Amino acid sequence: MHFVSINNRAHELQAIKVADGQGNSLVVSGIITYRVVDSAKACLDMMDHGALDKYIRTQAHAALKRVASRFPYVSYDGTPSLITEQASLGVQLAALLQEKVDVAGVAIIAFELSDLAYAAEIAPQMLVRQQANAIVDARKTIVAGAVGIVTDALAGLKENGHPLENAEKARLISNLMTVVCSEKSPVPTIDM
Repeated sequence: MHFVSINNRAHELQAIKVADGQGNSLVVSGIITYRVVDSAKACLDMMDHGALDKYIRTQAHAALKRVASRFPYVSYDGTPSLITEQASLGVQLAALLQEKVDVAGVAIIAFELSDLAYAAEIAPQMLVRQQANAIVDARKTIVAGAVGIVTDALAGLKENGHPLENAEKARLISNLMTVVCSEKSPVPTIDM
């Protein structure tokens, strides 16, 4: 006779390597909370209670690999990523794992990521890539702001009775864009 606990249990999955949606190597671990809801299935379909725990961990690792492969680790265009979709990932992980463990009489209560990072062999390169993307995004914001400043300046000059010739406009646009977009303070020069 086997005794099966129907209390909630939690297992921490050891970190495993997975590939994200872009093929980047990641290290991922998670925590599964579950309980036995059908002790007959848990006893009859599993050789022993230890086998049930091992079965759940094995299926959880497979679910982690499958869900992680659907998304990139990080996204720079606003699309869903492993970083931004933590709540949604937990729901997807729990649902996928539930499909696999129904046969064992188990109900998955939660499945959450506890660790998510680039694998050590690619982490330095990915950090450089993230920094480069951040710089590009910042530059886009600066340029968009500079265009607005230049547009407002030209409109303001025209409204105040100072229309400019095309050559003057081109020089003003060039100077303003240089000043606003430059990382260094401008040095004034005077034409003599």
